[in-house]
Amino acid sequence: MLVTNLPFENLPQIKLSDKVYYVLRLMYQYQVQELAVTEGAEFIGIIKEETLLNVDEGQAIKTSSITC
Repeated sequence: MLVTNLPFENLPQIKLSDKVYYVLRLMYQYQVQELAVTEGAEFIGIIKEETLLNVDEGQAIKTSSITC
């Protein structure tokens, strides 16, 4: 699925290279518990705040044991 087909126009999209602390900060800023994960124009999945709270904040999304 391409990113252009997703209804997330007003929310930031997370890349696999983003750090956990950055994603958590965006979730807090936008007051959401889930964000879309993309790689280029490809939709990878949805990441949940509760999943990130159990991961080292300094890790990138792709290097952690997180499943989108």
